[in-house]
Amino acid sequence: MSQLDGLTVTDPERPDVTWSYHRDGDGLAAERLEGDSVERLILEYIFGSGHHAKTFVSLTKRDARDPALIEHRLSLFAHQSEPGLTPGLSLTGSAEGNTPAGRHHGRSNTLKCFECHTTVTSSRGAGVLEPATMIPNVTCERCHGPGREHVVAARAGKPPEKLRMRLGAGRVSPVEELKFCGQCHRLPSMLDAGPASIVPENPTLVRHQPVGLMQSACYLRTDGGIACSTCHNPHARPSTDTVAYEQICNSCHVGSSKTSCPVNPSTGCVGCHMPRRETTRGMKFTDHWIRKKP
Repeated sequence: MSQLDGLTVTDPERPDVTWSYHRDGDGLAAERLEGDSVERLILEYIFGSGHHAKTFVSLTKRDARDPALIEHRLSLFAHQSEPGLTPGLSLTGSAEGNTPAGRHHGRSNTLKCFECHTTVTSSRGAGVLEPATMIPNVTCERCHGPGREHVVAARAGKPPEKLRMRLGAGRVSPVEELKFCGQCHRLPSMLDAGPASIVPENPTLVRHQPVGLMQSACYLRTDGGIACSTCHNPHARPSTDTVAYEQICNSCHVGSSKTSCPVNPSTGCVGCHMPRRETTRGMKFTDHWIRKKP
C-alpha cells in the first residue's frame, strides 16, 4: 500500500474534512481531520483482492468471542488513484452503524466478514476471531476443509479415493456447489431488501453472482445444471477470455434450433447476454443474470 503513504485527500462528501495516510511502524494509519479534531485509525486489515477495490478494516473490540470492527469510510478502487467513498457508507444514507469515520459492525457482521475473507478465523473453530491463529486470505482449506488427513494420506502413498477432501469436482451437485459459493458471494435468501429486490433493474445484484445465475433460464431450465465451476476455474482469478466462455455457451446452445440465439448463434454471447454493468462507485461486474435483451 505504498501508494497511500503520505497521501492526503478531501472527504468526498465533506470538503471541510481531510484524510491523511502515513506509515505507522510496519503498517499504515489513517487520520481524519475535521477542524482541530483528529481521529486516527490503523489499517489493520484489507478486504478485497484489489481487482475491483480494497476496503480497510480496524478492530474496535478484540474479544475473541464478541469482536467488533469499523469498516473505513474510504476505500481504494482499482479504477482510480485516490481513495473514494466505500459503497454503502454515504452519510446521506441510513445504514445502521454508519458514522463520519466509517461503519461500525457488531459481532455477527464482524464474524461474517472475516469468515469470507480468511481461511479460518481461529484455531479454536467457528464463531471465534483470534488474530494470532487466524489464517488470512482464502486458501485451500477454506473450501476443502482441514488438510491434515489429506497430506498424511498422500505422504503414505494412499490411493486417490483416500485423498479426497470436502467439496471437489464430481462430489457435489451444481445446486449444492452454487449454495456453497453463495455463502460468501450471496444467495437470494441473504439479500437485505428481500425478494422484491430481485429484479433485472437492480444494479446491486450484479455483485452477487449466484443470485443472478439462479434467476437465469440456463439454470432454471436445466434443473440447476449450471454452477460456478461450469465456466470458472475456482483456483484462479476469473478469466477475461471471452472466446473460451462463449465456447462453453455453445456447448449447450449450438445445434438446437430451440435454444440457439436468432441474432448470432455462435459469438457475441457474453457481451449481449452477460454485459458488464456498473454497480456503484464506478465498479463494473459481469451480470450473471443471463437473459435476452429487451
